[in-house]
Amino acid sequence: MIYNNPDVSGLLISPDLLYRLSKIDKIVAVKDNTPIIDHYFLNSAMIDPSDMVLLNGRGELQFLGSAAYGFKYRGFVTFIINLL
Repeated sequence: MIYNNPDVSGLLISPDLLYRLSKIDKIVAVKDNTPIIDHYFLNSAMIDPSDMVLLNGRGELQFLGSAAYGFKYRGFVTFIINLL
């Protein structure tokens, strides 16, 4: 599983690179914490859900927004649990 969290790592995985990584058999998911909403759209448009599971790492509100727009994120990581 890839963890795309530029706030922590200082590096942002671009949608193009994430697409290429999704084609590697041993990489099955990404927890996507990108602060750039366009990247959520591009990741959802480019990545086949059978190649990689997309998880929203920014919590309930952003997940609900991405679900409302039909993005292919299958779940989220709640910020409440992160705080605990």
